[in-house]
Order: sequence, then C-alpha cells, then structure tokens
Amino acid sequence: MNRIAIALIVAAAFATPVFAQNAKVQDAAGALGEIQKDKAKLKTYCEMQDLYNKSAEASEKKDEKAAETLGKQADDKAKALGDGFQKVMALEEDINPDSAEGKAFFDALEALEKSCQAS
Repeated sequence: MNRIAIALIVAAAFATPVFAQNAKVQDAAGALGEIQKDKAKLKTYCEMQDLYNKSAEASEKKDEKAAETLGKQADDKAKALGDGFQKVMALEEDINPDSAEGKAFFDALEALEKSCQAS
C-alpha cells in the first residue's frame, strides 16, 4: 500500500508542471486570440512586429543605432499590449514547439501574424 501511495505522490509531482504549462499555454492562446479580435490591439501588435522586422534589418546593415531605436519603439508597443502579452512572449521561449501545447500556441501566434498580413 505504501508503494502505491508513494507512486501516486511522485506521479502527481511530475504531472503538476505539465498541468501548469497547459494552463499557461491556454492562457497565452487566449491572450493572442483577444489581440486578434481587438482592432486597436491588433494594429499595435502589427506595428510592433513591423518595428522588430525593421530593427533586424537595420542590425543586418550594421546600423546599430537605428536597430536600437527601432527595437525600443517595438518594445514600447509590446508593453502597450499589456501584461498578458508579456506573459505570452515569456512563455514562447520555454515552450516545446513539437508538443501538442506548443503546436496550439504557435498556431495561435501564426493566426495573429496572418491577421497583420490581411490588414
């Protein structure tokens, strides 16, 4: 009986981070969906993405001053999207894109990107 109880405790300890990540991924996908539905937030998101792209281009051209300025402007846009979006971006680095949760997350992010292209 004790072995079963110990096995359940160990299984629960390992399962908790998975459930926590699932909840975080669902929250992130929800936050991305909210941005996609809100025209003002979508506009801000698309402007942010454009600024990040321009920053990367400036960096490739070795124009670090322009890259830094554009990156700062993009960061300001990201902050304007709120805490939920900040959590989304923090989660992006930690999520496995090959997992079911990762696929759902990146599908939501891709749908948001396509909304920028469509507008």
